[in-house]
Amino acid sequence: RFLPALFYILLYSIFRQHQLLNPALRAGIFLILAIMRIMDSYRKQGFASNFFDAGLLISTGTLFYSDLIWFALIIFLGMISLRRVNLSEIFAAITGLVTPLLITAGIYFILEKDPVMFLSGIFKGLLISIPALPLERFTMILLIIVAVIVLISLFHLLAGINSKKIKSRKTFNILIWTLIFSVTLYFTVPSISTEIMWLASIPASYLLSHYFVFTAKKTITRIIFTGLFIFFLLVQLMYFI
Repeated sequence: RFLPALFYILLYSIFRQHQLLNPALRAGIFLILAIMRIMDSYRKQGFASNFFDAGLLISTGTLFYSDLIWFALIIFLGMISLRRVNLSEIFAAITGLVTPLLITAGIYFILEKDPVMFLSGIFKGLLISIPALPLERFTMILLIIVAVIVLISLFHLLAGINSKKIKSRKTFNILIWTLIFSVTLYFTVPSISTEIMWLASIPASYLLSHYFVFTAKKTITRIIFTGLFIFFLLVQLMYFI
């Protein structure tokens, strides 16, 4: 039950430069809640307000980390995957995305501050180019090892995904898309740097947990987990050294 949280903490320790209350870390909370609301719409009869809630959560997270707005695409992917496309639900999702921004702009206006400056600041944050964070050799090696293990976990999941219940399959599909989307954003959007790791680690933690729980090769997973733990511990020790 707590294994995804454990893996998330371990993945969090890869980039020790970001081991602060990073805005992307706070935005990750809203991303998790948004995915939960999307999945709660499965087999819900009639109009599902879940997509409004998901849009509201994503947009609220954008107030902390502007690049979270790119993950609004996950809402529409979930809508296509879970239900028949409904124009009213699409409109509800868009309304949810817009509402926190309008409310915050209204508060700025009441406080006699410039709401246009607030809105333009968010959009400018999506366009600013951030230089890539230089990675130490040991951190790069650890990152490659983790990426390989995540890929193994992904292939293990895909090999047996058809045997799972429908909702479980769809949930993992959303998580896989979230991971793919995070990696794609890192390589394509100039304003995104290694802080996207805090968002990519959410689906990666669930994939790793699934692999470590359901694989038949328990001895291998124990060796892998022990090795990973030692590597993560060394990363932290090197910081103090």
